[in-house]
Amino acid sequence: MSRAHDAEHVVRSPKHLAPTTFSPFCDHDRGARQALVGDASIAKAEPSTRDAGASGDSEEDSLLSGVYIVSDSSCDLEQAETDALNIEIVPLSIRFGKEEFTDRGDLSVEDFYVRMSNSDELPQTACPSPGAFEQAFRNASDAGADAVVCLTISSELSNTYQSAQTAAAAWEGPMPVHVIDTRSASCGLGTLVLEGAKVAGGGADTASVLRRVSDLIPRTHVIAALNTLENLKKGGR
Repeated sequence: MSRAHDAEHVVRSPKHLAPTTFSPFCDHDRGARQALVGDASIAKAEPSTRDAGASGDSEEDSLLSGVYIVSDSSCDLEQAETDALNIEIVPLSIRFGKEEFTDRGDLSVEDFYVRMSNSDELPQTACPSPGAFEQAFRNASDAGADAVVCLTISSELSNTYQSAQTAAAAWEGPMPVHVIDTRSASCGLGTLVLEGAKVAGGGADTASVLRRVSDLIPRTHVIAALNTLENLKKGGR
């Protein structure tokens, strides 16, 4: 099944268990860990590029230009996917009791599940700070972006959207920043991120990227299934 359809888009997730009741998730190798507990990161789509190797190109000429996509880590994209589209992931924090870890940094997917299975309580997460989003916007600006479209996990699941809005309001850089509440998470959000990245990477302008994402949001759904009730029990259900 392709990630986007001309008809209604449905993402199916048959095997992973969500430890909370609100979180959809995707059957990626990384296990949809963020959407399971509601955390996030940042992604950047590959815009159109100039031939940096052409004779006479200056450093400024070799910068990437176009629309950059920023998202949070509940998109659950694989490293290969982010690498292919020049997507930069900025992690959230995951807490097990008093221990705090950086998602995609010092806590692997395997370690996450081992810790969760051995814990009597579910892990907690923290959304990226406005400063983390501002840094992502700055990275895009430094790379030559003309605009940023920021796609976040549903505002009903996380404060990530509000954090991104705060960062966009404080942004004083030369390019506009558009923050979009996708009303999705996990591979639903990941689908929107990839589609936005592909459109932006093809050289589309900001309006075209926004139209594509806005068109897909109401037609993108995540279907989840549980293989155990243990985490629901831990959550008091």
